[in-house]
Amino acid sequence: MMLDPVGVSDIAERSHASSDLVEQWAKQATFPRPQAGRNGTRLWEWRAVEEWLLMSRRLPSSLRYRDMGNGDLIEVQSLEEDEDGCDRWVTYAAFFGSDNTGWRAYPKAAMKEEASDPADARDWAESLLQGWIDARMKWVRKHPDEPMPPHLTGVWWR
Repeated sequence: MMLDPVGVSDIAERSHASSDLVEQWAKQATFPRPQAGRNGTRLWEWRAVEEWLLMSRRLPSSLRYRDMGNGDLIEVQSLEEDEDGCDRWVTYAAFFGSDNTGWRAYPKAAMKEEASDPADARDWAESLLQGWIDARMKWVRKHPDEPMPPHLTGVWWR
C-alpha cells in the first residue's frame, strides 16, 4: 500500500513542472516505476519521486524566487553547499518581464550544467515560471482584495 500516491498532475504540481515534462521524466529508465491505479492510471509513491527529483537535480532541496529590484527580473535560486561546506544560493533560472509585458524564463549556467541537454534546462525553467505564474493567479482568484504574500511577489522558500 502506498503512503502518498501521486499521479502525473500531482507530480507536476508538487515539482512546479508541466504535465508534459513529468511524462518525459516518467519515460526515463531511472524514474521510479509506477503502480497501476484505478481505470489504468499510473500512480507513484511521492517519496520515491521526490528522491528521484532531488538526486537528478530537477527539484532543488530549497528554492526561492528573488525580486532583483524593480520587479522586471526574478531569479530562481537554490541553497547549496559549496566546496568549503558553506551554504550559498545558486541561480538556476531568471524570469524577465512583468505582469504587463509577460514573462520569459531563461535557464542559467548552473541549470544548464545539471541538465541532460539544453532543452531539458529550458523546459525546467519554463515549468518553474509557469508554476510561479499559476500560484500567483490562484492567489488572486481566492483573495482578490488582499495584498499578495511575499512568496508570490518575489521571494519563495521551500
